[in-house]
Amino acid sequence: MAGGGIQSLVFYYHTLFYYHTLSDLYSSITVHDYGCGMGDGIALIQAAFPKWLCFGFDVDGERVYCARNRWPTIPFEVADVITTEREADVIMSIHTLEHVPNALSVVSRLRSLCKYLVIVYPDLTHEARGGHSLEALSSAEFGTAMTPHAIHQSHYVTARRYSHDEPLMLEGNNLFVLRGER
Repeated sequence: MAGGGIQSLVFYYHTLFYYHTLSDLYSSITVHDYGCGMGDGIALIQAAFPKWLCFGFDVDGERVYCARNRWPTIPFEVADVITTEREADVIMSIHTLEHVPNALSVVSRLRSLCKYLVIVYPDLTHEARGGHSLEALSSAEFGTAMTPHAIHQSHYVTARRYSHDEPLMLEGNNLFVLRGER
């Protein structure tokens, strides 16, 4: 399984500022994390904002099982970001949309289900999409489509490796906070 642990914490750390802003506006918020993996990221959000209702969703039942065991106070369910109809104040999709076909239609539908949509999308070119959907948009195409709805866009770099015997790689990430339609 790629990701998890420290990598998830780094991605979610970069989004915490926006959640603090929301906590100043709302005392209680429902947060749904699609593509939650083993739950480390949503657990960080729950720990930072204990009054919020946080839920994790992933298509991989094994990851959901692990998340339930790691974080027993947070509800986790098997669910697909592509077909969800669950409403929330905030929906997060951190490094998930590059793995699904028709990412822009998924974003449009997710915006209809929330007040705010938080997305992290990797730097991708059409030539370098290893492990991602063959229909994945380049980061430039994805960013251009997000701009009209964005209240915030930023870029940050993380270091990661896919196995212990590989060197560290630098990976660019694009953070988007979009206004939802709910």
